[in-house]
Amino acid sequence: DTPRPLNQYGASKLAGEREVIALLPRHYIVRTAWLYSRGGEHFVAKVLRAAARGAIDMVGDETATPTWTHDPAGAIARLIETGVHGVYHLTNAGQATRYEWAEEILRLAGRSDAILRRTTTAAYRASLPSDALVPHKPPFSVLRNVAAAQLGIELPPWRDALARFWTPDGR
Repeated sequence: DTPRPLNQYGASKLAGEREVIALLPRHYIVRTAWLYSRGGEHFVAKVLRAAARGAIDMVGDETATPTWTHDPAGAIARLIETGVHGVYHLTNAGQATRYEWAEEILRLAGRSDAILRRTTTAAYRASLPSDALVPHKPPFSVLRNVAAAQLGIELPPWRDALARFWTPDGR
């Protein structure tokens, strides 16, 4: 699809991609989405902290693909080995709303006691202080890994990745 950034952040990312393409004929540009990793600040940790505080209101009308950094990291290494330069989408397979993702996080964490309530992006934004800087995001931003798949590089489903995230060795 033709890129149509909704905010300055998206526009600056697209401008950066175009600059790389213009300057470097041999390039790898990797687009990914909804990343989480071990350690640091990410959605999984935020959901678990919120569950400890009580009920969680989670957006159910924004869809993309949760992606564990472990998987695109390995895919990028394989991509470089191919020597086939270009623009690639590397996300775990499938799609989910933030609500569905949070639901699976709580299930895997054994937090059946947590109360998860579905909300909308509009209601979430309305609940924020008027000076909160929250960029507008597309309601559907699932990336298909077509170009990488043509090279034999495919990432596992997001639910599988999330389950492996909980294991010590990630397998």
